[in-house]
Amino acid sequence: MQGKWAAAIMAATIAAGGLVTAAHADSINWKIRSFHKNAVDVNFHSQNRKHIWPAVGRVYTLRDFNIANMKIGCVKGEQICYGAGVKGDYKISWGVGIDGKTACKGCCQTCNGDTQTTVFNLNER
Repeated sequence: MQGKWAAAIMAATIAAGGLVTAAHADSINWKIRSFHKNAVDVNFHSQNRKHIWPAVGRVYTLRDFNIANMKIGCVKGEQICYGAGVKGDYKISWGVGIDGKTACKGCCQTCNGDTQTTVFNLNER
């Protein structure tokens, strides 16, 4: 008998719109293209908390001149900046750098729903 009551209460709650679903995760879909002749490593740094994508000590690697799409989950309102450097020689870098410590202009995005970035071109230097 309890099973019938629980099912009836659940059905009534759903019908009334009272069931809370899991919160939608916000994300940023970064579009980055490297024109450097060598492979380039990329990561992302939160400016609001201690968080790095894909993870501490890991990177995404760009090996061609195509636009790479890298979607990361984030917290709404969070400021995130990309960092990039030539694989094996991070002295050549873009954005906030692989370590996230370089000042940059225009390399950050604010997480706000499902955000798409414009293409960030990493030019050869």
